[in-house]
Amino acid sequence: MKYEILLKKVISLFNNIKDKGFFHFLSSNFVVHFVTFLSQLIVAHLLTPEDIGRIKLLQVYTNLGVIIAGAGFPVAILKICSGPKRSDQEKTDVYIKGVLFTTLFSGLVICAIMIGSYFQIFSIDPEVNTLFYVYGFLVLPLALNKLFISVYQSKKQFVLLSKLQVLTSSLNIVFIIGVTYYFLIYGYIVSLIVGFSLSVGILMYNTGLWEELKSVIHSLFTKIESFSEDKELRNYAGYGMVTNLIGIASMNMSYLILNYFTIDREEFGYFSFAFTIVMGLQIVITSVQRMVTPFFSEKSQDFQEWYRVFKKYNLLFLFLLAGIAVAAYLIGPPILDWLFNGKYNGSFIYLELLLIYWFLKGAYSLVGPVFIGLGRVDLNFKNVTVALILTAPVAFWLIMKYGVLGAAYSMIVHSLISLVVVYSAFVMVINKTK
Repeated sequence: MKYEILLKKVISLFNNIKDKGFFHFLSSNFVVHFVTFLSQLIVAHLLTPEDIGRIKLLQVYTNLGVIIAGAGFPVAILKICSGPKRSDQEKTDVYIKGVLFTTLFSGLVICAIMIGSYFQIFSIDPEVNTLFYVYGFLVLPLALNKLFISVYQSKKQFVLLSKLQVLTSSLNIVFIIGVTYYFLIYGYIVSLIVGFSLSVGILMYNTGLWEELKSVIHSLFTKIESFSEDKELRNYAGYGMVTNLIGIASMNMSYLILNYFTIDREEFGYFSFAFTIVMGLQIVITSVQRMVTPFFSEKSQDFQEWYRVFKKYNLLFLFLLAGIAVAAYLIGPPILDWLFNGKYNGSFIYLELLLIYWFLKGAYSLVGPVFIGLGRVDLNFKNVTVALILTAPVAFWLIMKYGVLGAAYSMIVHSLISLVVVYSAFVMVINKTK
């Protein structure tokens, strides 16, 4: 009888998640991530491990640039525009400000990348700095793409977003494969820029914001000035940008330290390949985070309902993460060995360690959206800052002592420390809210 009741609860839970559009949203996110992941595998077939290390390094720096370029608007939009507090017109104004500020900040970030590349500050490998002259232009379409996804999420238009992402990703994969085959690494970079620009155009057109954007171009400075007067928007955007920036820097800290202190670029490439494979699993974490954030915001006024929803999602999520990690550990190496004919077998030791890091990181990943939903974005900022401060010296010591292997160890240490810090803050909030 107990098992029948448990089975009914599990079925009810899955149906509830399905009704909210999660599986549709997850499937579309799978397609989007699969396109990026597949393009990286294609490049891995064509290039050496050293080049894979260069590409991954470019992605890390670009991700940091995208956070700055977004000016915190993706986080602010999810919090401010998910509930009924603001009118439709006020929400539209927030969306427009997001587009304007993201475009402006992207331009500044791209200029900084050009200057940094000129002075060779991004790596001791000169080829990385040279490639960044082209790769840096990816910041604008990536930042706008992230912004428009937040717009759809805040409107809870998950099904429409899913269809649009599948459409753009299907077009992109054909373009990426064709251009990369003929022009190799530079073709791959250019195809990414064109592909994400196409995605931005389609997403923008379907939001209905294009006409609104054209009408406010003449009042650009008025819109920028009004941002400083909106204290709530400024608060969420500011905390969102700084928190995400520190979070990305913290997550890739070991990788960045390796970049400057590792002479063996082949081993660096093996580590990069393993990191790329593990980040391919990130689809699960990011999809769930994007799905639950607007719902947590919507239910933040009802503590009992909010807490019930969190416990339900979090428990199911932990089981899902554990199953994926074990499956990847068992079947990942033989599949990769078969796909690449042993070319990247040197990455397997790093892959096994990074899977532990990925699971631990995922174990606390739903708490961030909880804090956003409760309006406590300051806690996300404090958590990532404390974790970074505690982990940085340990990471540096491990890398200096064990080299590339030490980087994998340090990422596990970082995820453990973050897990303790985040859940400590979560318990504190729960006790105060009850």
